[in-house]
Amino acid sequence: ILSTAGKYESRKGHLELIKACMKYGEKDPVLLITFIHNPFITYNFPYGDLNNLFLEPVYTNSGIKVFRHKKFQLVLMPPTNTRTELHGALSKAHYFVAPSKAEGWNLPLFEMMSYSMPSIATLCTAHSEFCTKDNVIPITTSNMEIARDGKFFDGIGNWYSVTPEAILDALYIGKAKVLDNSI
Repeated sequence: ILSTAGKYESRKGHLELIKACMKYGEKDPVLLITFIHNPFITYNFPYGDLNNLFLEPVYTNSGIKVFRHKKFQLVLMPPTNTRTELHGALSKAHYFVAPSKAEGWNLPLFEMMSYSMPSIATLCTAHSEFCTKDNVIPITTSNMEIARDGKFFDGIGNWYSVTPEAILDALYIGKAKVLDNSI
């Protein structure tokens, strides 16, 4: 069981995380609990992107959207009213995952770490001053690439490349730690 949070946008690596979970879910069950909406975009986002990967989501009376692919289940939680609700939902996971390519600060990651939530994260952005190989499972990043997402960034600046395969590698390390009870 994994969790993640933050504005849904390319630099946060959420789409790569979802693709990694889809690959993981081809063989083993995985549940990803997310709070990844973006209040700055008014059209069907991220649902348009996700509907390209999945069949239409299942909607619940509570506003939760559930996407399924083989043994992978993606749960999109609606925005919460309080931090306590947010922390309560995210803390149900074995790991909080933050696959950021570029981050000025990573408040969701730090909040979950303050609750002693084991984390999987990149070590290439601002949060790497506090996150090390000693306190997170690192997601390997590769070369810098031009920041392009077709929404906010149009070639101005760079960010690190984070692949679904690199996230998948970190997830398998996390799985081993869960299975041997070392988290």
